[in-house]
Amino acid sequence: MVAPICFLPAAVLIANYQGNVLHLANDINPTARPIVTMPRAVPTIPNELWTFAPIFNSNDTQFVVQSSQQTQPSNNIFIGYQTAISEFVQASGVGDPIFTLKCINSTAGAMIENFSGNALTAWPGPSAPVTYETYTGAANQIWNFVAV
Repeated sequence: MVAPICFLPAAVLIANYQGNVLHLANDINPTARPIVTMPRAVPTIPNELWTFAPIFNSNDTQFVVQSSQQTQPSNNIFIGYQTAISEFVQASGVGDPIFTLKCINSTAGAMIENFSGNALTAWPGPSAPVTYETYTGAANQIWNFVAV
């Protein structure tokens, strides 16, 4: 049985429980490229757009998540982590870990990093870090995938 799909096959905004979107903050630190949540920019900018690239033979449940922002044409940036993956590590645009999507409906779900089993987790606030934490299914671990 194929798992329900909760994202669009094109670039999307990934919004947290407060409506803020994942943002590649490469203008803050181009080496570490932290990923934070921020209010959506108008108009939408590449730092806020993400594409789910399925992993072959995963029944559309495992993905790498690629940013639309690129520092050079051949330099793809993915949601990852800069240090060894563990609980409370901040998400960054370094590396390309595989995520499993745990869909809760057709437009929302949790993003769980396969190696650690930790979920991408939003912190409260208009501009806040995004970390990897034990999956509990809490509201701050559910992301909405918004077409643009």
